[in-house]
Amino acid sequence: DPDISKATLQAEGPISWGVAQTFMTWWISSDGKQAIVLRGNEFLWFLTFFMFVFEIGWIITRGILKKSWPIDKNETILLLGYIFNYAPFFLIHRPMYLYHYLTSFIFLLLLIPRVAPRMITCISNITNDKTLATTIMYFSILLVIVNFFLLAKTTYGF
Repeated sequence: DPDISKATLQAEGPISWGVAQTFMTWWISSDGKQAIVLRGNEFLWFLTFFMFVFEIGWIITRGILKKSWPIDKNETILLLGYIFNYAPFFLIHRPMYLYHYLTSFIFLLLLIPRVAPRMITCISNITNDKTLATTIMYFSILLVIVNFFLLAKTTYGF
């Protein structure tokens, strides 16, 4: 279908996939009222990308203060896995789609258990309120789940 080909062959650059700001139209009904759209959970993708930025900042800060590498080998491998799977797409000048980004996104998902407690501790230290930090974490999880249900109709077609 030429109309679908036009929609799927257009894609944003690699930075838009990291924060789920683009999507890929997979199917449109003949009346145009229903569609299946391939897109990431916008809140989860933004949150994991923010965690990556936080992680880099935390590593730089700790590295300068302690004069040593502050994370262990497993976390370093996950971090490098994300960087080495995502960075090459900035050098490729053709449309990039969701499935190109998924491998690097898996590394970010695996980093969550390492980075999330650190973020909660930092929020607790800044606000002097551990309850607030925990509430923000649970609210973020709730937003990810709500976003999933809101996108389920277009993602899965029901």
